[in-house]
Amino acid sequence: MKLIDTERLFTRTLLIQLINGKKLLSQENPPIGFTMSGDAEKPKSTPSSRHQARKMALQAVYQWLMSGGTARAIERQYVNESPTKNADLDFFHELLFSVISDHKEYEVLINPLLDRPFEQIDAIEKAVLYISTHELKHNISTPYRVVINEGIELAKKFGATDSHKYVNGILDKLSNQLRATEKSARK
Repeated sequence: MKLIDTERLFTRTLLIQLINGKKLLSQENPPIGFTMSGDAEKPKSTPSSRHQARKMALQAVYQWLMSGGTARAIERQYVNESPTKNADLDFFHELLFSVISDHKEYEVLINPLLDRPFEQIDAIEKAVLYISTHELKHNISTPYRVVINEGIELAKKFGATDSHKYVNGILDKLSNQLRATEKSARK
């Protein structure tokens, strides 16, 4: 049973990459903790486990912004050294690798919404904006209000005093662009 679930998960991940035109994973380069033999049992993805994955991704993206490094090395460090018991590691992998590979694309979306040059944005705010932009653009199954709220919560916990207000404004404007249909359906 574990083998079937593992193969289904890996196939789903490869299909998502194909749809998005990306090649982040391969059978030779699966996410940390993923095995084709089915030895590792994956916890069920829950809102709480996704929240934990976002927190880990924020810290990992912040590390990347501050000191560089490869997504694989940063992922390995966080999975091996951080308490990941309740985190959705596949979601963490998706966020980290997507942000690092697509950050320039996300900056193009974010820049027109800023009141100052992107280079002047605090690294924590950048990380929150990158992660939230990825989710607004690619994780359509997560409601835009959840994405914005998660971004606000991360900014409150890790950012400067009022950074959550700034992040909220940017994400609200960004959701008007990326989730216009969803927002209009709520009215």
